[in-house]
Amino acid sequence: MLLKGSYTDYLGLFGDYRTAHSDLAAKLAAENGGCILILMDKAGPCGYLCKVPEGEASRLQYIFVLPGRRGAGHARQLLAHVMEEGEGLLRLSLPEQSEAFSPLCHLALTMGFRETGSSVTFQSGTACGEELWGRLMEGKGHTYRQVLERMGFRVCSFREAPRQHLDSLYDSGQNEYDNSLDVRPYFDMKGKCLDLDLSFLAVHRSKAGEKLAAYSLVTRPDAHSAVFEQMSAAKEFQNTGCVVLPVLYSMEAFYRLGLERAAYTMYEDNAGAHALRRKLFGKLTVSSKPVHHFIWQR
Repeated sequence: MLLKGSYTDYLGLFGDYRTAHSDLAAKLAAENGGCILILMDKAGPCGYLCKVPEGEASRLQYIFVLPGRRGAGHARQLLAHVMEEGEGLLRLSLPEQSEAFSPLCHLALTMGFRETGSSVTFQSGTACGEELWGRLMEGKGHTYRQVLERMGFRVCSFREAPRQHLDSLYDSGQNEYDNSLDVRPYFDMKGKCLDLDLSFLAVHRSKAGEKLAAYSLVTRPDAHSAVFEQMSAAKEFQNTGCVVLPVLYSMEAFYRLGLERAAYTMYEDNAGAHALRRKLFGKLTVSSKPVHHFIWQR
C-alpha cells in the first residue's frame, strides 16, 4: 500500500533511521508542496521517498528502504509510482559514498533515467576551519581583497544591497549580465532559506556608475549549516577574479557567526569553479563527496 504521509508519519515510522539529511529531505517535502510517499505492507513500513518541487520539475530528494526489507523491489515500486503520477520531469542526485549508491544508480538507469553529469560537494567547518581561514587570509585573502578593491570593486550583503542591483541579479538570465544560473528560486525566502547576511554582491564603480559584477548566494538549511548555492560573475567581469570578493565576505560571515558546516557543490566540467576552489576553498576543505546526477523525462 502506498500513502502520502506527513512529517509526523515519517518520524513515527522511520525515526530509528533518521539522519540530518533525511530530516531535511522530509521537511522540504512536507513544507514546500512536495510529498513523502510511504510504502507499507502487512508486515509494516517498507520504505519512503521524498519528492520536492523544483521549478517545472520535481526532485527526488531521498529514497530509503528499511535494511531488513531490501532486495524485494520496494525502491522500484516507490520510483515507479512517482513516474506514473504524471510528472513530466524528475531529477535525482546520488552521492557516491552512500551505501545505496550502486543499487539506486542501477535502478534509475534501468527505469529510464539518464545520467547528466557529476559534481563534487566540498565541506568545511569551524572545528578546524577557523585556523585554516586565518592562514588563508594572512597569506592571500587580504591581498586579493585589496587588489580587487583598488580595481573599483566593492561588496555589500544582500540585506544592504541597493534595490537596482538585486533587480539586476533577479533578471540576470534575461539582461546584459548574461547569467546562465537561475537565481529566482532562491529569492523565495520560505522555500530556499536565502540568508541575506551570508549572501553578498560585488559591484564595480566607474565614471559611468555602478554595475553588478559578481555574487555569492548562500542558503541556511538549518541553524548550524550554510550552503553556497551559487557563485558567479557577470559576463562583462569574468576573468577579473572579482567573484573572489563576495565569496571571501560570505566565508568571513560564516566563521564570524560560528556555524558548524559549510558546503559547496561544483560540477566536474566547470573549469572556472574549480579554479576558484583551488584558489580559496581547497585551503578550507575538510571532506568531499562525489555526486552523480540523473534526469527522467516523460
